[in-house]
Amino acid sequence: MEDTQTSFMKFESFKKFTFVNILKSKIDLLYSRSSDLDLEENLFSSCIHSIQFFESIVVLHIDRTKCHLNTRIENYGIKTQAEDFRYQNDGIIQSFFRQIYVFISIDYLSQDRQLRHPLLAKWMNFHISRQIARIVIIPIRAVIYWCIKLCNLLNLKRVINIIESSYSAK
Repeated sequence: MEDTQTSFMKFESFKKFTFVNILKSKIDLLYSRSSDLDLEENLFSSCIHSIQFFESIVVLHIDRTKCHLNTRIENYGIKTQAEDFRYQNDGIIQSFFRQIYVFISIDYLSQDRQLRHPLLAKWMNFHISRQIARIVIIPIRAVIYWCIKLCNLLNLKRVINIIESSYSAK
């Protein structure tokens, strides 16, 4: 669809019912295909594969063959030789925060951690013990998370400065 910029023109009485606003509300419906969420699948999510927004244009990708239920893929503790490059440029402090974050996240145990720590897994299976652990863990994890984000921001600023200095040198 084209000319969607008309959704932003001054028709005050119809502002909630613009074409773009209606499509933005449909984005949530696409998440009903996730097996992690308890959302009821609907006609929209069974027909529309994806939505793309551009300046003055909206594209609805209609492909029923791609509109299937998405399921989580886990390796169930099976080790592979895959190497994780996501955090290879982290500094020592940022790496430390990431390790602490993973260590403290005992309220959600992966299959691998359950196998390595069966007593902890058994303890965390009790609803009350998981709730008590979360009262302590979640605030600590939030602080560590924000420390990681601060490190990310500082790294991003460093990269931007390097890029800007290379352009100014030219």
